[in-house]
Amino acid sequence: GELIRHPEPLRLGELSAHPTSYGFPPHHPPMHSFLGVPIRVREEVFGNLYLTEKRGGADFDAEDEAVVSTLAVAAGIAIENARLYEEGRLRERWLAASSDLTSALLSGSAEPEVLEGMLGRAVDIAGADLGVFHLVEPDGELSGSLAHGEGAGAHRGLALPTTRGTLAGAVLTADELITVPDVGNDP
Repeated sequence: GELIRHPEPLRLGELSAHPTSYGFPPHHPPMHSFLGVPIRVREEVFGNLYLTEKRGGADFDAEDEAVVSTLAVAAGIAIENARLYEEGRLRERWLAASSDLTSALLSGSAEPEVLEGMLGRAVDIAGADLGVFHLVEPDGELSGSLAHGEGAGAHRGLALPTTRGTLAGAVLTADELITVPDVGNDP
């Protein structure tokens, strides 16, 4: 916990002697010497790299700390590069889907087919279980005209009230993206 509260390298000759040490769970192997270094991605602490029980029973020294700190920096760079690569791939997939949608609309394809294709691509790219395309009805309610994914059949034609305090109402009046981690448990 100390390295989480104070993300700086921590080197100890006897872990149990540290003032914030509170012991180990049952059956945990013994740990005496300790070296912990935070792994940062940009300026955010992503995790920690821990070493214990230096071979030969010696304590970890400044050279060990320098080597492990360098490894932690390299790990942080690798993690950031992996994130950037994945973000780039995702951006490419969205751009390709957008281009395909534009081409389909300009080629005169039937609107329901284009929207169904767009919805399927959005569900796939976003890694969603379900996507529903709602139309605003004359009475102001939303009607699920298209659905793609798990339980899609139950959502086709389903009317959603857009009154104040409903998620559908919030989506219609928001000037920005709304994300909800668990729609089933959203107040």
